Amino acid sequence: MDEPTETLLRIGRDISQLLASSHTSSLYTLFFIDQAARESSESPHASWPKVVTRVYNGLRALDIQQHARIYHVDPTYYSWPLYERALCMKAPSPAHLCKLVVLENKHWRTPTETHKSNAQYYAVLVQYMQTIDTKALAVYVRAN
Repeated sequence: MDEPTETLLRIGRDISQLLASSHTSSLYTLFFIDQAARESSESPHASWPKVVTRVYNGLRALDIQQHARIYHVDPTYYSWPLYERALCMKAPSPAHLCKLVVLENKHWRTPTETHKSNAQYYAVLVQYMQTIDTKALAVYVRAN
């Protein structure tokens, strides 16, 4: 890696650490909630892919769209280091980022079943810095 790139990466990490302070984090949370509330009243953008529009409509159906923000990212986004992703998302640190993992219950068969523990799909919201214990999740689903 060349020196200018290394310097930019180091600056990005330093900025991310500065933004992760508890005071800055509190201010960011207020900013995020304000911005998300403003954006939640907007209609889906015509340029959004259909799947993004479905996610947005799902957020609205659950009345939680005011707690989420949708960003268009570079196709290489998932190859970036976490602190770069945080800066792209305007988050104080990678700890402020979450990912939504949707798991399909392959044993689900009956569309009339509405019990929450026997859903066709499970959505798990996880902090970027954490992992999902899929075995524990499978045990939970099978037990319920």
